[in-house]
Amino acid sequence: MHFVVPTRPNERLLVPSLGELVPVAIANRERLDAALVSIGPTPLVELRARLRRRVLALCKCDADDERPLIATGHQPGLPHPGILYKHDVLNQVGREAVCVNVVVESDTAETLSVKVPARRGNTIAIAKIAMARTPRRMVLARAPKPDRRAFEAQLSEVRRTAARLDSDDVLDALDRFAAIHREEYPQHESLAAMLTAYRRRYFPTPHVYEVPLTVLCETDEFRAFAAALIQDAGGFLAAHNNALDQHRRARRIRTRVNPFPDLRRDGARLEVPLWHLDDEGFRSPVYVQSDGNKTTLFAYRTAVGEFRTRGELDELLPTIQLRPKALTLTMFIRLCVTDVFVHGVSGGNYDQATDAIIRDYLGLEPPTCGVASLTARLPLDFDDTLDERVRELAYRARRMTWNPDEFVPESNPLRLEKRRILAAAGARPTRHEHEQIDSVRHRLLGTIADDRRSNDEALAQARQALKDQQRLSARDFPYFLYPLPVLQAAMAAETPCAG
Repeated sequence: MHFVVPTRPNERLLVPSLGELVPVAIANRERLDAALVSIGPTPLVELRARLRRRVLALCKCDADDERPLIATGHQPGLPHPGILYKHDVLNQVGREAVCVNVVVESDTAETLSVKVPARRGNTIAIAKIAMARTPRRMVLARAPKPDRRAFEAQLSEVRRTAARLDSDDVLDALDRFAAIHREEYPQHESLAAMLTAYRRRYFPTPHVYEVPLTVLCETDEFRAFAAALIQDAGGFLAAHNNALDQHRRARRIRTRVNPFPDLRRDGARLEVPLWHLDDEGFRSPVYVQSDGNKTTLFAYRTAVGEFRTRGELDELLPTIQLRPKALTLTMFIRLCVTDVFVHGVSGGNYDQATDAIIRDYLGLEPPTCGVASLTARLPLDFDDTLDERVRELAYRARRMTWNPDEFVPESNPLRLEKRRILAAAGARPTRHEHEQIDSVRHRLLGTIADDRRSNDEALAQARQALKDQQRLSARDFPYFLYPLPVLQAAMAAETPCAG
């Protein structure tokens, strides 16, 4: 299946449907808990049971809560409304399920930027404004929050830019975000914590719990998962790269880095789909190298430990910080943590490669995923007739060029002359008759020159207006440009579901 981003205003994508989400989670849970599969020496059902207890404790739920566990996840940032829709979906089923957002703060973001539309002269331009910067390779969990004055200066720049849209609703939304910033900023130390708090305050989802990936990765269960990958580095590398190769061929993807790069062989060293974090929070890819007697673990080219037995590996892992890479992250969450995971569109597409890994490497039919996304419109005046108007004017321009006789009175001598030539020519005009018709056409063009000029000007204006409107209809503007009622209305709108 290939999922397509919703493109029409306030169009939503949700697979499975809201009413099917909890039943799918229950079915996944029953299947996974009955699976005779192990992650390394540990049965999958045992890992799942232990992690479930941990998540319930983090969410302050009763240990015997039997509701299914549904999760989504994303990097902390200033996302567009399509990302917020995943939280809204979980919030809607939050009484029937334990719903969790996994805050993926193991990613890096050297520059946290937002796109802001603005009117410049007679056209719409898109400004890209950097809200915060972090050191290269530093994970968001360890990145310090930006200087307050610097962040507020950039927020003011966003407001100045957006003010050119002449929308009080957009400015009110920005002012609300600025008020949240003033209240929340002193309460958080890291960039990830700050951005997560801003999003939760701006778009409340009280039935969705926030669980940092860092917390999950500091558990014995994740270390057991990581140890299994490390001990079978060669087997997993082959399964991982084969799944990506099949995924690319099925979708005719030519680049070897889409959707993710292959795991690499560097001489005798094999890449493992994990990140190593140093004491400052800078991440490096993990490699292993075995010489028969021992295996050395590398953070890129720096040795960070060695082991000979599984027991020694189990003793080593709590002394270093490891985080899963993309496919391995969703594999861990989907198999070990949750009963159903709700992706966005890109995740729903690329995670079909994860399905292949789960199927081929573990011999397990992968659990069903969910996919949710939304395209919301800014609170501006839009003309939904523009597209049709452009088509009509363009069609009229073509007819004026090639059939100008349609735009002069019936009694016009040139129109009558063209009619006589065509009547005499019959079904197959000669070359001379074609030349006569074309001569009449050129003389007619002179008689409707003013009408053609007016039509061309109207077409150019309509095309520019449509182009501007399409820029304003982009789906990747930050959520704080949308008033909360606009977001809520978009998520509740009765719109067809794309697939």
